[in-house]
Amino acid sequence: MNIPLIHSLQISQLSGFSAAAIALTLSPSLSASIIEWDGDTSSTYADGNNWVGGVAPTDDLVTDTARFDLGNYSNVPNFGTTSVYGIEVGANSGAINSFGGTSLSLGAGGISVESGANFVNFDGALGINITTNQTWSFNNGAVNTVNGQLSGSGDLLFDGTGTVVLNNSASGATFSGALSVSNGRVELVGDGLSANNTVALGSGGIIGLRNVFHTFAGLNDYGGSGGTIGLSVNNNRRLDFEGAGTYSFSGVVADNIGSATGQLSIDIGSDASLVEVTQTFRGANTYSGVTDINNGAVLIIENDTGLGNTTGNTTIDNGGSLRFQGNISVGDEAISMGGDGVSGGGGDGALVSVSGNNSYAGLITLINVSTGHRITSQSGTFTLSNTGTISNANARALYLGGAGDGVLAGSLSDGSIIKDGTGTWTLTGTNLDQFGTTVSEGKLVIDGSVGSNIVVNSGAVLGGEGSGGGNLTLQDGSVLEYDFEKSGFLNTAGDISIAGTAILDFVGIASGLSVNDTLTIVASATSLSGVFSNVADGGTVSYGDYEFVADYTATGLDLTVSSVIPEPSAFALFLGIVGGWMIFPRRRSTKARLGNS
Repeated sequence: MNIPLIHSLQISQLSGFSAAAIALTLSPSLSASIIEWDGDTSSTYADGNNWVGGVAPTDDLVTDTARFDLGNYSNVPNFGTTSVYGIEVGANSGAINSFGGTSLSLGAGGISVESGANFVNFDGALGINITTNQTWSFNNGAVNTVNGQLSGSGDLLFDGTGTVVLNNSASGATFSGALSVSNGRVELVGDGLSANNTVALGSGGIIGLRNVFHTFAGLNDYGGSGGTIGLSVNNNRRLDFEGAGTYSFSGVVADNIGSATGQLSIDIGSDASLVEVTQTFRGANTYSGVTDINNGAVLIIENDTGLGNTTGNTTIDNGGSLRFQGNISVGDEAISMGGDGVSGGGGDGALVSVSGNNSYAGLITLINVSTGHRITSQSGTFTLSNTGTISNANARALYLGGAGDGVLAGSLSDGSIIKDGTGTWTLTGTNLDQFGTTVSEGKLVIDGSVGSNIVVNSGAVLGGEGSGGGNLTLQDGSVLEYDFEKSGFLNTAGDISIAGTAILDFVGIASGLSVNDTLTIVASATSLSGVFSNVADGGTVSYGDYEFVADYTATGLDLTVSSVIPEPSAFALFLGIVGGWMIFPRRRSTKARLGNS
């Protein structure tokens, strides 16, 4: 006799409700009966003679759960075409090899395999329709297989201690829900997932990749933390992220799980028809294949090894963007970079430091694009520490921009530099351009050398103690900045031209100078024309504790110390204390008083 099992509902949980309200009709998901298979007659699922009580589960998604708990199955059920609320495999179940049929539609009950059960296989001809959100819990610790195609739009969560091998292939697969692994292991053999499927991993979840190409919408954490995804075959494989949206993963993207020996590559935005794919890697990844970021896609890394092993190169092209965030230091992985970011023609950078003080030690190769190339520091300081040559510019511009600061230690073999944005970029490399440097906005500090002409636009600032290989043009409204804390001064191999409203500014603390000491502010190997609007030839300049006299020579500007404003002597301070009063030293000013006196 079949005794329906009604899921319990504690009345204590309904405190505050009236008696009439408690006299309710249970929803279908709370009233599904469990009907147990005995397989006495045949393998036909719909035959009541094969079920305890003589009645087969109702062919719908809400009424019954089909339970299988035989130690030996002389007749393994063939579902035919049917629907059921859920499937249970009990702790006493022997191996089920394999559930057959044509189409199985599962309701919210999903699949539950208890601890102690043997493996469970679903035949390749049996398609499974995920009609609503559900959990497949495999707690048997065995390797279970689902060979058929998945369909439906419900979200699918895997849980438990077992392994599930999904042979779901793209041919005929229409599953569009999210796939999550909270615990246990899921092996993706087929390529049945697509840009419609968001994948999530919890801390106890593992996904093994076996097919040549796998495509997800994106990769997320499940339950606030991430697990591990990687190869489980001895071949190279690729994982693509192609779903429009924003995704974030704190787990590990690995080459291999267990003893596999392949290399995993990551491709973000490989489908040119999709835009605004943003994937964040927050974990310490170990994959060693290449990383490609294309077609308006964004990869954000928040870990030193967010790009995996540095042996794999990274390519940013066609409006893609790689972004560093959170005070990370990325090693010497080579980057090939093209374009100016996600928008193209004014995008915010192909290589971007979003926040924090981030550094990158790899060598950059530029991809020939007509729009030039853009590196951006949005806040904090972005340090590009590799001293090698940034190659293949092909006479295109390298833009250095953003509201944050940056340091570029390398050289540029065949291109120009344009500094824009309100932040400060410092060039410490040598022979940094062949086609000119333009300071359009913000500040550019040259502590290394540039190979050709320098132009400073109105409102922009040029500083540093480096050198230029060509002419220096300071346009109206531009600023030349001299830093008293640097040991040198800016000099050029060509002419220096100072427009009428260009100004000279000072920074740093002036100290250790004596009367008649001379400082060279800027110098040319050939000639200087014009004067700064706030510094007349022979005029007095006051800064800190010093007054200087300006001297424009044929090739530069010198400042000679004319007087030193003395600090009160120790003896004077002593007399003041004895007399009942105190002389306080004048605080040193770091603001220049520049004039024509």
